[in-house]
Amino acid sequence: MTYWKILLQLPIAILCLFFFLRIMGNKEMQQSTPIEVACVVLLASMAWDVIFGGQYIIPHMILMMVVLVIVIYLIDWLTFKFALSEKLFFGEPEVIVREGEAIQSVMEKNRISHKELAAKLRAKGIFDIKEVEVAILEISGDISVKKKEDI
Repeated sequence: MTYWKILLQLPIAILCLFFFLRIMGNKEMQQSTPIEVACVVLLASMAWDVIFGGQYIIPHMILMMVVLVIVIYLIDWLTFKFALSEKLFFGEPEVIVREGEAIQSVMEKNRISHKELAAKLRAKGIFDIKEVEVAILEISGDISVKKKEDI
C-alpha cells in the first residue's frame, strides 16, 4: 500500500466509522464519545494488521496513526468552533422524561426500553418515574434527572 493511498483512505475510513457510531445512538456509547470509540477501534485494528496481518509495515502504521491524530484534532477543532459540527459528530442531549411521563419518540429513536429507563432512573435514586420533573438523555448515554419539588 502506498503512502498516498493511506493518506486518502484512512480519513475516509475514520469519517465512515464516526458516521456508523453516530447512527448507533447514545445508549451504546455509555460514557464514550464517538471519537474515543473510533480511536480505540482504529488503533487496535492498525496494531492487529501490523502484528498479525503483515499487510502493513511499521512506517505505514506510523503514518496511519499520524493521520488519525490529525483527523481527530481537526474534528475536535471543528466541534469546538462550530455548533453544527458538534451536533453532527456528537448529537444533542434529548429530554426523555417530562413531568413524570416518558417521551416514547425519544426512547424509540435511541432504542431504550421502559425497563432500561427505569434502571437508569433507579441508579439515580428514583424508583418512580412520577418523581421526575425532567430527565435528559446526555450524549454520553447517561441520564441527568431533576426531581419534582415537594410542595
